[in-house]
Amino acid sequence: MKFKKIITIMSIIALTGCTAEYNLKFEENKITETVIIKATTEEENNGFRYLEENEVYSIIDQRQQEKYEKEIIKENQNKLGKFTYEYNFGNYKKSRFSSCYDAYTLTQDNGITSLSTSNEFKCMVYNYNKIDSLELNIETEYNVIENNADKVEGKKYTWYINDSNKDNKPIKFKYDTKSLEKKQKSRKTNYKDILLFTVITAAIAITIVLLITIRHKRVNKI
Repeated sequence: MKFKKIITIMSIIALTGCTAEYNLKFEENKITETVIIKATTEEENNGFRYLEENEVYSIIDQRQQEKYEKEIIKENQNKLGKFTYEYNFGNYKKSRFSSCYDAYTLTQDNGITSLSTSNEFKCMVYNYNKIDSLELNIETEYNVIENNADKVEGKKYTWYINDSNKDNKPIKFKYDTKSLEKKQKSRKTNYKDILLFTVITAAIAITIVLLITIRHKRVNKI
């Protein structure tokens, strides 16, 4: 039986030397982490063999060991790896990515969720292997009230981390969960109003048709 090593997502990125995407999607009670790694050279493609043969873990500690859902596919002549894990807000603090900063906080207080880090991103070199660059994306349906993203496109907030800016690349992201609740309540109210209006309109229309029918019958009798 072949022994499978325990490896983490940051060691994967460092091992392959690829450019990577690190994606977080914040929802009501969960955070979905999806890491996408794309090979662009033959050497990087060869590195994917290591990923195929070994398990990749999102959480590793004395009490908990959780594996990524792993998918490796071929696009044209190059390989692409997709690694997904669904956290709750409590165990996201155990994620491997959080170890890339000296300080990494995720708080929820009175409807406000806040993610913040210290300045230096320390995983450009991981286990003596160098990461080329990292694109970090955060998405949420909630109203974002504070961020320091390099790019904002719709609900997607993007940070670009590389060797030239890694010493001063903090992540600041804050959103208000109450805003979506208000929108949902407003939508429900609107839906009820529309439904009530439709019912009343239909009732009036049916009444008019019945009255016309009755009158028509009376006229015919005369």
